[in-house]
Amino acid sequence: MTNLHFAAALFPQHTKAGADALLTAADNAAAETARLQHFRTQVAELLGIPANAEDTFILNELDHLCRRAEECQHDHQGARNG
Repeated sequence: MTNLHFAAALFPQHTKAGADALLTAADNAAAETARLQHFRTQVAELLGIPANAEDTFILNELDHLCRRAEECQHDHQGARNG
């Protein structure tokens, strides 16, 4: 009998609560992973990037778009301030 089995025999309610908490955490992690994967797919689709593209490629494209947006904003402010 291992220490874990011995502890489970002595404290069955605590063991069940711990196992339930562990399974809940695993379910939450799986749900969050699925949510992030769906978000990644949506971003790739919006950018016209193939779904099988590497994450690094997608992040580089997002960085490039952000830089372009900042440049446009800077140009717009310069034109407005004359």
